[in-house]
Amino acid sequence: MIRQFLFAICMLAVSHTAFAEETLVVDSTKKQTPVTAFFYVNKDHDLEGIERQVRNLLTKNGFTLTEEIDAATCFIDLSTGLEIDEVVSTGITDLNTCYCKITLRVYNNATQEQLLEYAPDDIKVLTPIGKSYKQTLAMCIREVMKRVQRELPKRLKSVEIK
Repeated sequence: MIRQFLFAICMLAVSHTAFAEETLVVDSTKKQTPVTAFFYVNKDHDLEGIERQVRNLLTKNGFTLTEEIDAATCFIDLSTGLEIDEVVSTGITDLNTCYCKITLRVYNNATQEQLLEYAPDDIKVLTPIGKSYKQTLAMCIREVMKRVQRELPKRLKSVEIK
């Protein structure tokens, strides 16, 4: 609900601003105009702490993050989820099965068009049952970020903002 409200405010502000028609291609290997982005983290996300790592990944891949919605060329929405499911017995130790979700959407502020949706299938992480929730969370974030760092930069290079 808050995300929709922020996005609506963002779109209202952008609709009153004139933009020149140009295409910005996000490609960190070439010199280009940086793409400014407003980064929004869904308040219901479960993988707390992952947003800092995603912010760093975005800045390394050509995005300049801003706190002002009006100044942003695009709107980036991050949401995550964590579900600790069954216990798997290996004979030596028992393991929790954790299913982690991450969804990153990039929208054009001027047109409200969705430019990218990165949502890999549930990432399965096995953690020892004796670990605390905080340690389990850290293990899950580490495994999710391994996959995100491997896949997301390739997807970000294909984003074109008109």
